[in-house]
Amino acid sequence: MIELKNIDFFYKENEFLLENYTLFLNDRTKYWLKGKNGTGKTTLLKIILGILKVKNGSCVLNYNKKKTLFIPSTPFYEPYMSLEDFLTFYLNKMLNMNLGHNSIKKLIVKLELESNKQTLCKDLSKGTIQKIIISPLFTDFQWDYLFMDEPFEHLDMDTCNLLRNKIISLNSFLLIINHKEHLLDNVDFERINL
Repeated sequence: MIELKNIDFFYKENEFLLENYTLFLNDRTKYWLKGKNGTGKTTLLKIILGILKVKNGSCVLNYNKKKTLFIPSTPFYEPYMSLEDFLTFYLNKMLNMNLGHNSIKKLIVKLELESNKQTLCKDLSKGTIQKIIISPLFTDFQWDYLFMDEPFEHLDMDTCNLLRNKIISLNSFLLIINHKEHLLDNVDFERINL
C-alpha cells in the first residue's frame, strides 16, 4: 500500500509542483499516471520511490523494495562494457537477480539482441539500451511492484508490442507514466491525472 496525504513539493520556494496532494494506491493494481509535460509526474514517481522527500505531509510507502523494479525514463549504461557484460552486470549485480549464463542467453534471444551482444554500450542505439533496461520484466522473477517512466521510449514496434503484452499479463502493482497512449488505450488501468 502507498499513501500520500496532503503532501507539498516544490523545487523553488513557494512554486508548488504538488500542493496538499493526496493519493492512495492499492497493491496488485495497475495505475497510469497521466498529464502534460511539467505537471510533476516523474517527481511524484520519485516521491513514491523514496528518491525525493516531500516538504510537508505524510508518505506511507509500504512495499517490498527487494521485489521492486524501477524503469527510468533516461536509460543508464556503462559505456565501455559490452551489451552482454552490461546486461549481466545490471541483472546480477545491480538487481541481485543471480541469473545464470543460459538465462542471460535466452533473454538476449527473446529481446533480439544477439547481433549486438559484443558491441560496447556507447555504440548501441537508445532503443537497444532501453531493451536492456526493460529486460528484467522478461525473466522468471516475480516483481511485486513495478514503476515505469516512459518505458516504450526509443523501442521499435515489435518490442513495444512485446512490452505491452507483458504489461497486460502482469498480476502485480504497476505505476506507469506513458505518453504513447495508443499502446495502452485498451488496457485496464486506474488513471491518475495530474
